[in-house]
Amino acid sequence: MRFREQLTIINQNVDDLKVEIETSQTLGVNFRHVINTKLLTKAIQNISTIGFIDNEIQAFISLGASLNPITNYQIGSEDSVTFQALIDKIKDKTEAVKSSIELSLPEQSENSISIGLPDYTDFNSIEIVTETLNKSLSIICGIENYRSEIMIQNFDSGSLWFEIVLGSSSTVGFVGFVVKTSFSLVAQFRALQMQKLSLESMNTEKSQKSKLYDELNKIFDYQVRQTLENAIENENKQIDPEDISKLVKSMSMLIPLLEQGTTFAPASTQNLETQAEFPTIEAMKTLASQKLIDTK
Repeated sequence: MRFREQLTIINQNVDDLKVEIETSQTLGVNFRHVINTKLLTKAIQNISTIGFIDNEIQAFISLGASLNPITNYQIGSEDSVTFQALIDKIKDKTEAVKSSIELSLPEQSENSISIGLPDYTDFNSIEIVTETLNKSLSIICGIENYRSEIMIQNFDSGSLWFEIVLGSSSTVGFVGFVVKTSFSLVAQFRALQMQKLSLESMNTEKSQKSKLYDELNKIFDYQVRQTLENAIENENKQIDPEDISKLVKSMSMLIPLLEQGTTFAPASTQNLETQAEFPTIEAMKTLASQKLIDTK
C-alpha cells in the first residue's frame, strides 16, 4: 500500500479512535456502554489494513470484543480501564505512523491528484498506461470552464504512483467527477469483456465475429454517453454539448485503467466538497486484484 493511501486511511479514521462511555443502572448494577462502538470498530478495521496494530487487535479480541459488533459494547468497570488503555495505545501508534509518513512524503499541492498505477512488472505496460492517462486527462483538462495545464509534481517508481498538479480546485473536482462517472461503469465494462470472451469461443466466421464485436462496442459506447449525460444533468455541470463526445472518448480510456486497479486521490488538504467528487480509495482498491480479460 502506498504512503499516500496509508495517510488518507489514517486521516479519515484517527479521530474515531476514542471511547465514549454511557453508564446505566439495572437492579442496582452499573453497566458501561461504549456508545460509539460502530465508529470505533470501523476505524480500527480500516487502520488495521496498514498492518502496524496486529498485536493490539489480538489484545482487543482477547477482551471479548468483536470487530463486527451487532450492538454497543458493554464492559465492566475493571475491563473499561484496560479497554481505554488499549484504544489509547492504538491511537498513539496511529499518530506516530502518521507523523512518520508526513515527514517522509514530499510537500503536496492543494490542487494535486495522486495517481496509483496497477502493480505492473514490465516497462511496456507502464508506458502504455501513462500514455493513455495523458491522453485521457488532456481531454478532460481541455474542456471549457475547466481548462488547465497538467504538471507532474512527484513520482515514486518503487510504488508506481505519481502526482499531478492542476490549475484550480474546480478542475480537480471535474477530474474527480469524470473518474467517478467512469468508475460507475466498470461492472458494465466487465460484462462487455465477458460477452466478447464468449464470442471468441464460438464457431463463427471471423467476419461475423467482427461485426458482433462492433455491435457490442456500440452498445457500450451508448451506455457511457447516457451515463455521462445523466451525471452532468444530476450534478448540474456546465458542459458544452460538443464536448460530451470528447469526454466519452476520455472515459473509454479511463474505464479499462480503473478496472485494472488504477486509483485517483485528491490532496488531503483539498476542500471536502472537491474530495467528494472522487470515488473512495477503498472502493477503487477492491478492483486492484482483479485482472482484465483480454479480448479483441
